[in-house]
Amino acid sequence: MNKLRNDLFFKKTVIINLVLTGTIILLVMSFAIYKSIKVTDTNMTSAISTVSNILANENDIKKSLIQGHMDENIKKYLNELIQTTEYIDIITIADTNSIRIYHKDTEQIGKKFQGNDEHLFNDTTTSYVTTGEGSLGKQRRAFTQIFDEENNPIGFVMVSTLTSHISNEYQLIVLNLIPLFTLLVVIAIGLAIFAAYDVRKSLLGHNPSEFVRLFIQRNEIFDALEEGILAIDKNHRILFVNQAAESMYHRSAKDLQGYLIEDVLPDCQLQRVLTTKEAEYNREMQIFDETILCDRIPMTEKGKISGALCIYRNKTEMTQMAEELTGVNHIIEALRSNMHEFKNHLHIILGMLQLEEYQLAEQYINGLGMNSMMISAVVKYIENKTLAALIYGKIGLAREAGITMSVDSNSYLPSHNRYLTTNQLVTILGNLLQNSIEATKGKDGVKEIILFITCDEQHLKIVVDDNGCGITQENLDQITKRGFSTKGENRGIGMSLIHAIVQDCNGMMVIDSEPGEGTSITIEFH
Repeated sequence: MNKLRNDLFFKKTVIINLVLTGTIILLVMSFAIYKSIKVTDTNMTSAISTVSNILANENDIKKSLIQGHMDENIKKYLNELIQTTEYIDIITIADTNSIRIYHKDTEQIGKKFQGNDEHLFNDTTTSYVTTGEGSLGKQRRAFTQIFDEENNPIGFVMVSTLTSHISNEYQLIVLNLIPLFTLLVVIAIGLAIFAAYDVRKSLLGHNPSEFVRLFIQRNEIFDALEEGILAIDKNHRILFVNQAAESMYHRSAKDLQGYLIEDVLPDCQLQRVLTTKEAEYNREMQIFDETILCDRIPMTEKGKISGALCIYRNKTEMTQMAEELTGVNHIIEALRSNMHEFKNHLHIILGMLQLEEYQLAEQYINGLGMNSMMISAVVKYIENKTLAALIYGKIGLAREAGITMSVDSNSYLPSHNRYLTTNQLVTILGNLLQNSIEATKGKDGVKEIILFITCDEQHLKIVVDDNGCGITQENLDQITKRGFSTKGENRGIGMSLIHAIVQDCNGMMVIDSEPGEGTSITIEFH
């Protein structure tokens, strides 16, 4: 389909180029023909007028008019003049009564001049040019009055060229320009095809509308990225800045694009790779109060450096994301909780021993057996040691907040399963349990969280119930959107990560919540 569109675009481009060049050629040729005809027309008029003026001043012709007949030698001279002079077809000499005393057609001698345009002479006009009908057809005529020695009019000279001769000259001009026109058409076709190929090559094989669409899509893609992107050309001028980079620098693209990078962003150091021609990866830099990791990469075109590209990533956000994706933050929190609880027990026992309350210390140590039983229960149900440690840590956190967290006695999770990886399970359980703790700790009265997890050949099911504050319907509609949170800034990642895992692993998630009553979240994979 793309090939068909590109072929149509190529043909369309050729046709457009041919129409444009053809129009230009026609205009040029029309102008050339017009100018050539104009020049030829001027030359014809000038030729007949010049010959007419010369003959009107010939003494032999004046004598012939006075005598009333033309000498044979003069006739011969005039006949040769007609034959040898360009544009001259007819010469007529007549007296003041318009009776011809010379004409190349001897039968016209002695007859009256035809055309009725020979009487336009006056005191100020002694020569003029007209178009009239003569004995040999339509003509362009140049009249010049003839005077004797006393300056009295004695006749006139008429020199003309036939309009048929003029038409032939015009046709000859057109015929002479046809080879040039043909050559120009051939050149135009070649240029049109070459231009079409060149346009297609410059647009990387795309037609203009498709290229514009791809350009807009490219900008939208770049603006959708969380990473900042900034590009410069080989002259250090900023070519492109996406929205993420705008946010990092707190400046709009129009304030940056087209400017030298060292003038507007002196700390970027992107121009350095234009000189070194070596890419730089994961270099730290400060933009305001943020620590940024940046990659500086030279761009090449046909083996030559054409510019450079900088990719920015917020180090703090990357670290937080890595912890969320791997569940490390939940494991660390669980270890911290266990260590904190263990140290508290040690401090209490140490204090009792220092007070020599040995019996009380013994009773306290025996009481810790309940915790051991709880650990044993978790280990019994949860064979995956990482998940067991996570759950036990969350139980400790819940206890610190006055919440009773328990694992349903029907729960079972093997050390490995075919549905989710350990990291994915850590992400799901860690976020679900943490959300339940935060939703429940502010509640008055009994605070309870129950975890049920089971896994067999048919399915993996996780259920977390709490009697916390619950979720409103408005928030339920947005809870899986990245960045949405009711807990403040830099939150709203956990549920979006859970939602992504559920989608990627073809699972399902059901959230049942009542504000003020609690929440039940069920996640299942088959």
